[in-house]
This record gives sequence, structure tokens and C-alpha cells, in this order.
Amino acid sequence: MINKLTDAQVLAASLDALTQQIADSYSIQVPVLDLTKVDRTYEDATVPERRVPNPNFADIQIGVPGRVHTLHVPYTGQQHMFCYMPPVPPRLAVVGATTETEVMVYAAGAWFTAESITQKFQQDLETLEDALRRLRENCDRYNTALPTFIRPRLDKRHRTAEQTRQTTEGIKFPLRQVANPPQTYKLPEKPKQIAPQPVKAPVKPDEFVLPESDYQDILRICESMSLVMERSPTVFENAEEEHIRVHYLVQLNGQYQGEADRRDFQP
Repeated sequence: MINKLTDAQVLAASLDALTQQIADSYSIQVPVLDLTKVDRTYEDATVPERRVPNPNFADIQIGVPGRVHTLHVPYTGQQHMFCYMPPVPPRLAVVGATTETEVMVYAAGAWFTAESITQKFQQDLETLEDALRRLRENCDRYNTALPTFIRPRLDKRHRTAEQTRQTTEGIKFPLRQVANPPQTYKLPEKPKQIAPQPVKAPVKPDEFVLPESDYQDILRICESMSLVMERSPTVFENAEEEHIRVHYLVQLNGQYQGEADRRDFQP
């Protein structure tokens, strides 16, 4: 990922912030089960008639009518981490399935009772919790060490980008200008004044409208500022909504005698 960063991205951001951003994108989020929201469902189906030592051989039975009970366990974290084995494998395996939001374990067999199903589900939860805890201990060490691997490589990338920038700026021949660049930085010779006109009846008191020419001029300024943001995405990609509003206000206040107000950009 570091080698794919552009020079502008590397030079524009704080190295500490960029290191943390990269570390966050590659950190491992071991699932955390939410045992407070566990519930269950069931459906009628054909289930094994007899218990066998190896449950993988239960499918060779013809089966009898019964019910498949499913325990649904919500979780947060990365789904693919359920495919990894902790350093010390659990003594008992948990057979089930996962979605992006929950783990599902099953109990199906003609020999099951309410008590044995409850016991099985409780044992499955304890096995999952223990396996995830040990997996989390290993992944926490990995997450903690990530910045120490990223920062030296990022420092090297920053030095390369800085050297490239200095070389580019040191060339004496002028750069070709972009055709039709947005003129958001150019102030008018004389700042404009907004002159709202009262709305003609029938309307509520104190209602005003902008002349069409002022309205279109404001849209042009906002459009030019949007074009600047599109051409320099790395400068604005981490900006908060409030900061983006300020950028628009700077352009508008430069041309309308500071009369643009932050409240004009409230949703």
C-alpha cells in the first residue's frame, strides 16, 4: 500500500497520522460475540435417527422427521477470522456457519432433548469464546507491532517523494498551465454586495429572494470550488464536513464582502 501512495498523498499528510491510517487498514479485528443478544430458531426437517461417534457419518443415515435447532450469535469483527485456528486448537470442534453479522450453530438429531440441546449450545458458546480469546491475544500483538513495520518504510517513501518534489521544482523551465483552471482564488476588482429583494405578496413578512444574477454567480463560485476539490482529492479526502463548508465560505466571502454566513451551508 505504501508504494501505491502518490507523492502528493505522502507529502500532504502527517507521517504519524498516515502511519496510523495504514495500520488501521491492515489491523486484524477478531470477532467479539454479543452474548446478550443470542436467540434461536428451528425448522422441521429430516434429522439423523441415531448418534454416532463421528458426526460426519450421520449423513449416511436415512433419517427421520424432526427439527433442526439453530442458535444465532451476533458478533462484530472480521468474518474471515472464523476460518483461522488459534495457537492451541480447541478440544471440541464447533460445527456451524457464519454471516457478516452472526454465527449459527446447530443441533439436529432424534435423540436430543431440551436439556441436551441447551447443554450443547452452551458448550459451543464456551468453545467459541475460548478460541476467539486465544486468537485475539495473538492478533493484538500483531496489531501493536504494525506501526513499527510501517513507519520506517513510510519514512523512506517520504524521503523519495520529497526528493522528487525538489527535483521537479528545481527545473528552470516553466510548467505548462492547466487549460481553464478554476478561478476561485481571483478576487473581483470591487467586492460585490448581495442585495436581497423582498418577495412580492402573497408571502410571509420578512421573506427575501436573491436576484437571478447573484444566484447564478454564487453557483458558479461553488462549482469552481468543487472542481478544485476534484483535482486535489488528497487535500480534502480527510476533511470534516464543517471544514469543507469553510472552504466554500472563504471563496464566497472573498467576493461578497464577507456577507456569506456558515448558516447558509447548514443542511
